[in-house]
Amino acid sequence: MGFLRKFFILLFSLIFVIFCPLIVLYALGYLFKPGQEQGIVKTGLIFASTVPAGAEVRLNGKPLEKPTPNLMIDLVPGDYQVELNLPGYRTWSEVLPVEAGKATVVDKILLVPQSYQTEVLAEGELRTLTAFDKGTRLLLTSSEKVSGLAVLDLKSGVEAPLLAGSAALAEKRFSRFFTSPESPYVILEIESGGSGTQYYRVNASQPGTEIKDLTALISSRPEQILWSSAAEDRIFLRSRTALDRIDLDRKTADAGFLNGIRGVDFFEKGVYALMEDHKLLRREDGGNDHKPLSKDTELIRNLLGEKTPVEIKVFARDLIFFRTQDGRLISNRLPYTHAESGITGLDYYGGPFLIGPRRVLAWGPSSIGILDFRKVPSEKEIFEKGVRLAWIYRQGSAIRQAFWVYDATHVLFLDGDEIFLLEMEGFGKARISAVTRVRKGSSVHYSEETGRVYFLDPKRDALAAIEILPKRRMQFPFPDFKEERKESGLREV
Repeated sequence: MGFLRKFFILLFSLIFVIFCPLIVLYALGYLFKPGQEQGIVKTGLIFASTVPAGAEVRLNGKPLEKPTPNLMIDLVPGDYQVELNLPGYRTWSEVLPVEAGKATVVDKILLVPQSYQTEVLAEGELRTLTAFDKGTRLLLTSSEKVSGLAVLDLKSGVEAPLLAGSAALAEKRFSRFFTSPESPYVILEIESGGSGTQYYRVNASQPGTEIKDLTALISSRPEQILWSSAAEDRIFLRSRTALDRIDLDRKTADAGFLNGIRGVDFFEKGVYALMEDHKLLRREDGGNDHKPLSKDTELIRNLLGEKTPVEIKVFARDLIFFRTQDGRLISNRLPYTHAESGITGLDYYGGPFLIGPRRVLAWGPSSIGILDFRKVPSEKEIFEKGVRLAWIYRQGSAIRQAFWVYDATHVLFLDGDEIFLLEMEGFGKARISAVTRVRKGSSVHYSEETGRVYFLDPKRDALAAIEILPKRRMQFPFPDFKEERKESGLREV
């Protein structure tokens, strides 16, 4: 009996000595790796989440019990083939790397339908569509008469005439209209024959109910009419290098608010202007004092050249972009010059409530690139290089528009008369999917709020929409682990 007791004590002690460290190592994320390179290795994990959720997950060809969102743990470092399948959608497949003690995260996978479904929103011979009011409304034109102007509210889906109930103006012809990206107002320029040119401001959020005659305040035909959503009671008239200010409440005009300008933009309640003398100014739109933003006029001269017009985009107080007539792209951030020529458009993503990661989308006729201001400069380099423009797509022929989709993880773009979706979520090359064709020469609009792209359908002769990002999507953020998170990088092509 004493012998058996000693035997079992020794046996359990031996089991404890052998297996207890293994249990502790496993709890800490270590496993025994068999084979030629056998030994104890620290494991990693993969987290995959899709929209829509519920896709079957296959890891190296083996189906897993849990659909997406799925956390695959205890993975020995190496490459893994991950395949996601959901009925009615195309298969998503990618080889994902796993590193010891790190998480490989692909939590913004947007599954592409086998075929996109088109919904007709408005019938009629529509000519153009223009997005405004933070992208929540579309101004539709069907003729040169004021009665041919309509507003579609993308939130409610309700379409209404811009000037409902105004019979006196309905049959007149408009020559131009002006909108501001963040504002619900539309300003119409109407040719009235013997009465000359007239100007009216309409509140599109209340069609037909708020119409203001601005004709007496505008003495000559401007090249542009501009205003900020932060101060909608003041508008600005630009004629070549001069900017005049009109106070609608006081009904006063301030000629020569700024003279000698090359470019202008609005941010919050400030007017940002690049001057012909190479100064960059910020002036309160309701005040008379201006603040120089840079004293280095020689640097601005070298970057932007002499006196030619320049487009300014103020995305934040500390992030300002300049685009010259030949498409040279410059910002106030190193390395200053991001593209020597060919850039025709920009789109900005500032994250939820403008406090998240900042990315700028830039495109030209054949290429799409990204400036990612989330990246932290390498500690190995003593000289800061700044943010480089990474080209993610170079096979375009006539790219005219581009939009961020799904928190800046995808790009929707119009190339010629066809819409494409470009996916960047993954570790391989970006995927591209054809969405639909549009009427020749027409523009499109994508709304992140509705998850839909709006366009003029060439087959139905109507305004139509296609859902790109499911409206009732559920987001499954990556859990907060102590392991270092491995971000999916942009693969430059």
